[in-house]
Amino acid sequence: MRMEQNESELIEQMADNMQIIEKDGFVYGRAMIYREYNFHTDARGYVILGGFSTTPLSGVLGVLIGKGVQASRETSEPVIQNEVLISWVDNQMNQLVDRGLDKKTQKDFADVFCAFGIKPKLLCIAENYRGYLKYEDIYNLVRESDNTEYILVQDASISIKIDDLPTGLKVNFNNNVLWCSTGYLSILQSRNYTLWPLKNREELDDSSIESMVINAILNAWDINVSESSEHIMKSTDDVYYSAVIGKIAGEEWQINHITKVCREKIN
Repeated sequence: MRMEQNESELIEQMADNMQIIEKDGFVYGRAMIYREYNFHTDARGYVILGGFSTTPLSGVLGVLIGKGVQASRETSEPVIQNEVLISWVDNQMNQLVDRGLDKKTQKDFADVFCAFGIKPKLLCIAENYRGYLKYEDIYNLVRESDNTEYILVQDASISIKIDDLPTGLKVNFNNNVLWCSTGYLSILQSRNYTLWPLKNREELDDSSIESMVINAILNAWDINVSESSEHIMKSTDDVYYSAVIGKIAGEEWQINHITKVCREKIN
């Protein structure tokens, strides 16, 4: 396994999080929550079936005992019971918070907890022109602002643009712009896409980082989440929305495929 220096240091810092997962004498694995798999470092775990590693794990370091889901046994899923899994993930969350990791690293981990159906409200989940934000930060930001709409942008789009800027140039972001992860992490890196441990797409949507950010905004406006569809304009593969999110050297920067959250109902 090849790892960059900072990756090795982070794993060493979190070594005490490596935990034997067991209940009633049955061992389900030995693992710890880690940030999303990065092909540059190859830091990932595996599901073990019959003593052999089968399905890679993203967001987990270590091993989980599995069961075959195909006759060929090339693909497997962890056998861990849901209540044992949730208890382990909750414990990992608490340990992670106690580590005092830097804000960027916290944000890297947040996606993983969402993929397990756990909302990481104590970790940084988004950014704006001021820096990294936790759920409560977003709530307070919206509560104290006169803005009547917020623009959500995929964080990768922001980082790519910033990295490509000539030296000396910077983006002056509008104060109603937030960027965060807008995708979904798959824990099981099998040939066939799987939601494990979530049961359906509805659970997946509800536990995403973007959903957390939207909920923080709506809650700050005292809007019931059940009415969210009346306040959100979300880009899809078929329809996308655009917005100006700031200026670069005095020129407006317009970006596509955004999500707009509005205080007033959308006609």
